[in-house]
Amino acid sequence: MGVRFFSLAPWAWLASGAALVLVAATAVLAVMGRDVSGALILGAVGYALVGSLILARRPGQRMGPLLCAIALAAAFSDFVFVYTRYTLVHSPGSLPFGTAFLWINTWSFAPAVCLTAFVLPLVFPDGRLLSRRWRPVLWAALLIVPLTAVGRAFIPENMGSSLNYRPNPYPIPAAEPVFAVILLLAVGSGLIVLAAVSASVVLRWRRSGEVVRLQLKWFLATIPVLVAGIIANDFFPDPVTIALGIAGCLLPVAIGVAVLRYRLYEIDVILSRAVLYAVLSVAVAVVYLAVVAIARGVFGVGRSLEVQVLATVIAALALWPLRGWVQRGVQRLFFGDRDAPYAAMARLGRQVEEAAGAESVLGSVAKTVADSLRLPYAAVELRQGNSWVPAAAWGLKPAVVKAFPLVSQRETVGRLLVGQRSPGEQLGAEDERLLEDLARQVGPTAHAVALRGALEASLAKRVAAREEERRRLRRDLHDELGPTLAGLTLGLDTARSLATSSTGCGHPPWTSWAWPARCARKSPACAARRRGWPLPSAAGATSWPACRPRWRWPPTGS
Repeated sequence: MGVRFFSLAPWAWLASGAALVLVAATAVLAVMGRDVSGALILGAVGYALVGSLILARRPGQRMGPLLCAIALAAAFSDFVFVYTRYTLVHSPGSLPFGTAFLWINTWSFAPAVCLTAFVLPLVFPDGRLLSRRWRPVLWAALLIVPLTAVGRAFIPENMGSSLNYRPNPYPIPAAEPVFAVILLLAVGSGLIVLAAVSASVVLRWRRSGEVVRLQLKWFLATIPVLVAGIIANDFFPDPVTIALGIAGCLLPVAIGVAVLRYRLYEIDVILSRAVLYAVLSVAVAVVYLAVVAIARGVFGVGRSLEVQVLATVIAALALWPLRGWVQRGVQRLFFGDRDAPYAAMARLGRQVEEAAGAESVLGSVAKTVADSLRLPYAAVELRQGNSWVPAAAWGLKPAVVKAFPLVSQRETVGRLLVGQRSPGEQLGAEDERLLEDLARQVGPTAHAVALRGALEASLAKRVAAREEERRRLRRDLHDELGPTLAGLTLGLDTARSLATSSTGCGHPPWTSWAWPARCARKSPACAARRRGWPLPSAAGATSWPACRPRWRWPPTGS
């Protein structure tokens, strides 16, 4: 998992080339031996070509190297099988190493089967696991290859009807219980890994978006065909081999369409028609066989021309009313409520009622519209002035979308955007009528959501303006008024200190009217000086200079 892609690319190209060489050799042997099993090479050809195409068009895609590896494993298995049949069945002894290839044929299928059945669905469609916790599942899937090879390489068994029931050329009978346990362990591990792979596909479907789900649809659509072909090949080997080869080629083609996203959105159309024709074909076959069985059991008539014509007519008459019912069911399955507008509107109303808040209402609307008509994309945009603002979307937006206006109180408040089901498919008249009706129902909801959004925006602006005003006042108080008041206070304190130190008696000069009384209590010399009295004693003369101010204040005679 830690190997970089640029180191895998050359090996992937080499594996693709080797697979095509083995395919060519297998085709030559099949033509020489007139062996219909050569049709199995179609699967290897498909994997090799699709893997090479992904390598060329998507250099960083890990599915390319994986498909090339599957192509080489499948081509090797097909070459060994056809070589063995040609050497031992169609032209015995014509080519060397027939016994060795018979032994290799016992286990050569294991790599191709394990890579296709376990590893491929585990990492599809991007070539990566869901998380690191799925690495043990990948290791277990790869471990099945050596377990199967060891378990089948030396166990005594025959090779089946396709090789005339020839036995294993190199058995070890003494160790048969050991190989049986190893083979049982491989089968048990395969079942556990298969369950884990199925869980991985389900989780990837639930966690992924619309594009990945469409890719998984392409992949899963071919699985029933492959399973049916494998089961039928066990009962009818030769007639079904060609059909199995064609069915094996469908899987790489579907993977190429999914990975390269070429006409990705047409899967629903293809599946709907395939399901419709399959159901009708099964119904016709059942009616036909029932009529033939009744004719043979009741009337004793074999498969004569009259019975066949009667069975065909009865099947056609039974098919006529059945066709409409089946087609409506298939249309409902793949295209939603296009033919049942009331159901679509009722579902839309329930989604709006169950929405948790205004933010999720339009998201529920977009999802309901997309699900009701099986559309790949649906979105709601609200109008703000002359522009459109996306409010909710569901799916991946295609190149071409169609808009339906959302009107409330004769005013366009938004628009509903929907994408086409496929690039070449236009919306039908029934689709457009249903979308117009849904747009009328969505208009008041979009208007209410727009009003709520405008109200919330207005409240947010009001709160922001209030906070900005508070910050401005705080800044003014801190940067302007605060320093000014502090400066005034410091100036006043300085002036008070200077004035007090100039009088010498501890009283500021502007309190001269109170000097006589205050100085009389504290300094007799100062009081005598202010009143013009003579000094009370010679000792007071020494105190007189200390009471003299540095300037004459108050003026003389006051």
